[in-house]
Parts: sequence; C-alpha cells; structure tokens
Amino acid sequence: MSTESITLPQDLRHFAEERMKSGRYGSVIDVVRDAFTALRQDEERILQMRAEGKKGFDQLDAGQGTELSADEVLERSDRRLGLIQ
Repeated sequence: MSTESITLPQDLRHFAEERMKSGRYGSVIDVVRDAFTALRQDEERILQMRAEGKKGFDQLDAGQGTELSADEVLERSDRRLGLIQ
C-alpha cells in the first residue's frame, strides 16, 4: 500500500476530528478511508442505475414496456426500497 499526504480544508479536518471524538474512528485517515469507500460505492450504484435505466429505455424502444400510473410507479419503488411490504 502506498502512502500519500493530503491537506484537508479546516471544515473537513474538523468534521474528521469530530468523528474521531465520537469514538467511531481511531484516526483521521480512517475517516478519509471510509469516505473514499463510500464514494466508490456511490459511483458503483450510479453506474448500475445508469445500466438499468438504459436497459429499461431499450425495452421501451423495443415495445416491451408496461404502462403504469404514477401511483403504481411509486408503490413499486417503495417496495423495492423496502419501505412497504
């Protein structure tokens, strides 16, 4: 693993120090590492959503779509997110 040196703006340094004081992290680098991990996961989710969106639009273009009301779309979304059973 390589070692890099970064300078955090004061507000981010303060944020990281507050996370350490809470006991959740042992060092600023732990906070930064977790932040980069979260960023990577967010970007992976965005790529996945784009791929799913493209697939859906391709299906619509091929006439394979199903017409849904706005309420049906919201209900399906809530179910998918686990907000309702």
